Amino acid sequence: MTRTTTKLGSSLALSATALFIVAGADAGTPESSATFVGPTESEIWLGFGYLDQDNSHFRRYTGPVEDGLYPALELDLRYRGEDEQEGRYGRLEGRDLGLDSRRLRGRYGVQGSYGLHLQYDELPRSYDHDVVSPLRDEGGDLRLPQVTGDVETDSRDWEVGTQRERTAVGAHRVLGDNWKLDVGFSREEKEGHQYRGYGIWSDAAPRGFQMPAPVDQRTDQLDLGAEYAGDALQARVGYHLSEFTQLSGDSFDVDDPRADDWTNLEEGDRHRLSRPPENRYHQFSGSMAYALQPGTSVSGSLVYGRAEQDESFIDDSAYEDVLDVLGNNLDGRIDTTRLGLQGTHRFHPRVRVKAEYEYEDRDNQSAQWDDLPTMNRSTRVHDWTRHRAGFDADFRLPMRSNLMVGYQYEEKDRTYADDETIEDTYRGRLRSQPTDNLSITVRGAYMDRWGASYAGGGSALADNIPELDLYHMADLTRLDIGASATYHLIPELALGAEFTYLEDDYVHSDAGLEGDDRSAVTLSADYFPVETTSGYAFLTYEERDRAQGGDDRSLTQEEEILTLGVGGETSLDNDQRWTLGTELLYATSDSDILVADPDGDQRYPTLETRLTQLQLYGEHQITDSGWVRLAYVGQRFEEQDWMKGFGPDPDPDDDGEFVLMGREAYDYTAHLVVGSVGFKF
Repeated sequence: MTRTTTKLGSSLALSATALFIVAGADAGTPESSATFVGPTESEIWLGFGYLDQDNSHFRRYTGPVEDGLYPALELDLRYRGEDEQEGRYGRLEGRDLGLDSRRLRGRYGVQGSYGLHLQYDELPRSYDHDVVSPLRDEGGDLRLPQVTGDVETDSRDWEVGTQRERTAVGAHRVLGDNWKLDVGFSREEKEGHQYRGYGIWSDAAPRGFQMPAPVDQRTDQLDLGAEYAGDALQARVGYHLSEFTQLSGDSFDVDDPRADDWTNLEEGDRHRLSRPPENRYHQFSGSMAYALQPGTSVSGSLVYGRAEQDESFIDDSAYEDVLDVLGNNLDGRIDTTRLGLQGTHRFHPRVRVKAEYEYEDRDNQSAQWDDLPTMNRSTRVHDWTRHRAGFDADFRLPMRSNLMVGYQYEEKDRTYADDETIEDTYRGRLRSQPTDNLSITVRGAYMDRWGASYAGGGSALADNIPELDLYHMADLTRLDIGASATYHLIPELALGAEFTYLEDDYVHSDAGLEGDDRSAVTLSADYFPVETTSGYAFLTYEERDRAQGGDDRSLTQEEEILTLGVGGETSLDNDQRWTLGTELLYATSDSDILVADPDGDQRYPTLETRLTQLQLYGEHQITDSGWVRLAYVGQRFEEQDWMKGFGPDPDPDDDGEFVLMGREAYDYTAHLVVGSVGFKF
């Protein structure tokens, strides 16, 4: 299900971006040093959009999610100095200013001297707007209404989602011909509600409830840096600080909706739950690159970081014995050190070799505890040292071909897991353009991880399955191959094909993940019959098979994803005053789960998603400086999910052991229309 959700989520996220995007020439450039090139033409767009129904899924990352009209406002104001002020620049960009995903970015400076930047972003995340819960948010705590209590009749509607606001400022200053200093600060605040569960799952009678947990937090980040750029030497040093803060305390109280009498809660009917603990991270970094001679260079980097978390544990009477051992707080600290070295040398105009080494140490100084009272559990501290070394040789061959072969060695020693693993990876890639119309790429890699000598038990493993080999340490062979080709059938038509295959085989695992195979095929076509018309089509088919083993039963999961798309854009006149475009997207996913059990195999109902989406847009230049735009997005989405559709009390016969929020499977058709008028000056 994870694979399915991720794939379709990517498609939906693309459709939910702004319908009208002006690509900046500074994409990928640091904010404080970015300048624009080309004409200093400015533009402003004003209009309205309309969504025909409430929908928390269609535009869950951008909004709107409620039906009705909303303003559509975008701007791009540019300034470039003239004559003796030619190096002076300024720019103010605004995107989706009428939505909850608005973005505003401003820059000002003198090229080659200094630069300032300011950015403000909002990012919504809508989970659901049609779920229910008897809980009420009262000052950051979740309380039950003062009634006798029935989860079916006394629940209220909830909109579950979060809103993030981020503000960033920064500046850079150029000193002389070689030096540059930069500083940046950002603050991000996030508030709202997100899903969270509470319960007991480990015994023979699991029970619990779902809640809209309150979110109110802040993250501050500070960056300082200095750069040197000479003819042969380039270097940079920097400092990074990140601090995470809870704005409404370190915990919240929640009433248990499974209580017999909501008006007279007993001691065990109110729980205190921890929020993510406050923490901070400091990092010092340095890097350099030096050209020894033409074709020969060396580079290196050193990073040292420290993460600290010393918040108090939440007082819970059920774990009093454990808290007595653990103390007041975790007093957690992790020091990380990473050293990287790299060198390249061109032995011959057709032969280049690259060698690299990386050392990484994760020194976790948090306490390690064995056999905690009443729990028969041990804390597991991730503490390890890793060495990685490799080389690649690159050969230029006839027929405009290039061959790369390489090897990588990795050794990872885990302090508390009593295990050292070694990975050997062999890789290669061939690129060739045998004709002007055909280009081909073939790649492959084989990895063998070995050295996991444990057989269960101990503080690092789950002791209820002695044979369990944790997948991130278990012996593994991985085969990763791929091939792609592009062929210009005619100058106006390009055809493409790509195939990838990844096979993970946990060769000595009898429990846990035993195998994971993934494959994908993509076919594409791009058509440019004339300068003012373009079209494209693509098809992608993905397949994944996973196998998991256990003492009494095993599980296999099969997933299939199909994505089809076709689109195009054309201008109706030679002056390109009329432009029309469209895209049709269709995506399906199916996931089957089979559990093999001595008492009989069980196949779960297929998890299905179906997406059909149509986009239409047009633009018309009505005057030298006036434009009109109109866009439409229609989306049909349906899912079949046996885990969805349960009400607050999913099983009336279980005496209220579970209380859920009742999210239904999605099944909707949504329409969004946006129209705007633009002015360019």
